[in-house]
Amino acid sequence: MIGIFDSGSGGLTFYNEVKKLLPEYDYIYFGDYKNCPYGNKNSQEIIQLTTEGVLKLKNAGVKIIILACNTATANAIKILQKNEKILGVKILGVTIPGAEKIFDLRCKKVVIFATKSSVNSLVYTKRIHLLDENIQVQEIALPELAGFIEQFLQKKISRDFLEKYIQKTVGKIDFSVDAIVLGCTHYSYIIDIFEKIFPQQKIVNPSYESALQFVSYLERHPEIEKMLSKNQKFINIS
Repeated sequence: MIGIFDSGSGGLTFYNEVKKLLPEYDYIYFGDYKNCPYGNKNSQEIIQLTTEGVLKLKNAGVKIIILACNTATANAIKILQKNEKILGVKILGVTIPGAEKIFDLRCKKVVIFATKSSVNSLVYTKRIHLLDENIQVQEIALPELAGFIEQFLQKKISRDFLEKYIQKTVGKIDFSVDAIVLGCTHYSYIIDIFEKIFPQQKIVNPSYESALQFVSYLERHPEIEKMLSKNQKFINIS
């Protein structure tokens, strides 16, 4: 089975994309709603919570886990990948596909919207500059947006409220940028709002890009692919 981890509902945007491409596989999802959102927590706490989530999925029988949370990926993936043999499960993240898409688009200037923790880590800037150090990257934190989107999904706040919250950041942005990266999987739920506010910019959705790269990963690693069950099941253990 394929495990998907997120701090809350954001990782379901990755699942919605990957199931279109790989509908035959079985998936187990764990969203840490009890501690959501992660974006304003310190790195050590994020690492601890992510590790606990990974262990829940591992104990549920998954063979590979996608950290479908940019904040968890930014803070915890290096430590978790160093311990893959101990954990007994392969772990992937969602930040690299988004950064690589920026390179593929030949962008010169980009803006990354993400959580406070992800922005502080500079995870996107570092990865993009590994590919092309001449790309200008501006990372902007939207500290409350992931939590607001959880409330929006529960019908507690409106879409207009979210749009106004995002609009507050517009004055900080150089509108000559080529692309906007949605550096939090929660943001994919409201991609239409970003498209409305930034009609001239390409909107890069790491949930979609990560799904594409996961397909490619399985093609390159048949030793992992053959271990994955295929009964078209989805189990949520949140």
